[in-house]
Amino acid sequence: MNVYATLWDGSDWATTGGRIKVNWKLAPFTVLFPDFNIDGCVWSGIGLTTPCSTSYKPKWIDQKLTLREV
Repeated sequence: MNVYATLWDGSDWATTGGRIKVNWKLAPFTVLFPDFNIDGCVWSGIGLTTPCSTSYKPKWIDQKLTLREV
């Protein structure tokens, strides 16, 4: 499972009407997703969709990141 994010320049409209510009010299930029929570289920490998089932729940599905991984 992956999480993808994109970076775009919203300087003209998202930063106080364009008065504050993005300083691209500060790159590379990093992002945090505090309290990010996603629900998923194990794909059966059959069909395009798989209903989530509570009958099969692998141990890793409830695994949380360690402080080192955060």
